[in-house]
Amino acid sequence: MFKSILVAIDGSDHARKALRIAADIAGLYQAELSIVHVVTGKKLADEVKRMAEVEHLVDTPKPTVSYDATVSAEMSRMLTNSSLHNAIAQIATAVGQRLLDEAGSRLHETNGLEAGKHLERGDPAREILACAKRTNADLVVLGNRGLSDIVGVFMGSVSARVTHAAECTVLTVK
Repeated sequence: MFKSILVAIDGSDHARKALRIAADIAGLYQAELSIVHVVTGKKLADEVKRMAEVEHLVDTPKPTVSYDATVSAEMSRMLTNSSLHNAIAQIATAVGQRLLDEAGSRLHETNGLEAGKHLERGDPAREILACAKRTNADLVVLGNRGLSDIVGVFMGSVSARVTHAAECTVLTVK
């Protein structure tokens, strides 16, 4: 019934459960399995920050901004914000890659499955949908709630947006 399955992960408990279910379905139908994680570039969830810190995933550079008389206060602020933004992007990318690698290892160890891994950047719903198209997924599996629940209250959850816009079947896992 299903030939290609895409599962979205973000490090949340719901995403881990979605991965297990997607693996079971892939095994049942001998379907290809792909995993996607989307780096948003927004504020990092506390769980992601803790993971990066505990795992020593990246060296977070201290902003090196000159505050001498030749650099205006505004320019210093912009440089500091730019350094901070770059550090956040670096951490989010490293954590995303780690999540994909761990998910791939877990699939191989517990289910004997190999999965394609996709690290995307941008709006999670939009990138999940684009990845589903690229992988010819006929099933997308994702958690009903992820690490960005607060954003979902104001903008609609990623799972709801994917469900409404997907051209294939979507399984939302609680």
